[in-house]
Amino acid sequence: MITKLKALWMRAFGDSRESVDAFFETAYDSAHSAVLCLENQPVSALYWLDYRWGNEKLAYIYAVATDEAFRGQGYGRKLMNTAHETLQKQGYAGAVLVPAQTHLVSWYEKQGYRTFYFGKKQEISAGVPLEISQISGEEYQNLRKKIKPAAPQPGKELYDYFATYGGFYQAEKCLFAAALQGETVYFQEFLGTQELLPGAVASLGAQRGIVTLPDEKTPFAMLYRFRNGPVPDYFSFPLD
Repeated sequence: MITKLKALWMRAFGDSRESVDAFFETAYDSAHSAVLCLENQPVSALYWLDYRWGNEKLAYIYAVATDEAFRGQGYGRKLMNTAHETLQKQGYAGAVLVPAQTHLVSWYEKQGYRTFYFGKKQEISAGVPLEISQISGEEYQNLRKKIKPAAPQPGKELYDYFATYGGFYQAEKCLFAAALQGETVYFQEFLGTQELLPGAVASLGAQRGIVTLPDEKTPFAMLYRFRNGPVPDYFSFPLD
C-alpha cells in the first residue's frame, strides 16, 4: 500500500520520488493517516503530524490528495470526516492545516475549519549577511520552546522530515528554519525582527527570500476544534 500511496502523492502534487520517500522514511505513521480505497487502490489520502499546545494535542494535517480521476465525487469530504473521527478517538483536541491555495479556504470551512492565523508570503531581497550557525533540529526545537512557549510546538517527526531538505539556523537575535533552492531561500519559520530578514537571506548565499509574515487579511492557518476551548494566536512551520 505504501508504494501506491507514494504514487498517488506524486501524481497529485508533482513531487519527486526522493522527497516523497523522505516523508515516508522520517514522518509517516500508518496510525497518523487516513486513506480511502476503491478495489484496494487508494483514491484519496492524507497524513498528520503531532503538535503540542499546552496540555492539548493538535494534528497538523498535511498532503491532502485525491486522485484527479476521482475528484468531484465527494471522496475528499469523506476522507476528512474519517480523519476527524479517528483524531477524536485518539484524543486530539483539534486539527490544524494550511491551505495550499486560496480557493481551498472555503472548501475547508465547509469541513468545519476556521482561520485562526493570518499571514502573507513576501519576497525579501538580500542585505548584509548575518553571522549564523547551523544547529540541529533538536536544538532548534528547544530554542523555539523558549522563544515561543505559548505557541503550538511541532513534534520530532516534523523536524526530522524538514531536515531532509532544509536546515536550522541561529544568529545573535534570530532563529530560523529555511530551505535554499538556487538563489532563493524559503523560510519555514523566522523568529526575530523583520529588519534582520535581509541579512538572514544573504547569510545563506541567496539573492532573495520568501517568508510568511503576519497579515490581517490573508488566511494562513485554519483550525477545527473538536471541543470547546481557546484558539492559538500563532502558527508556523507549515511544510511545503
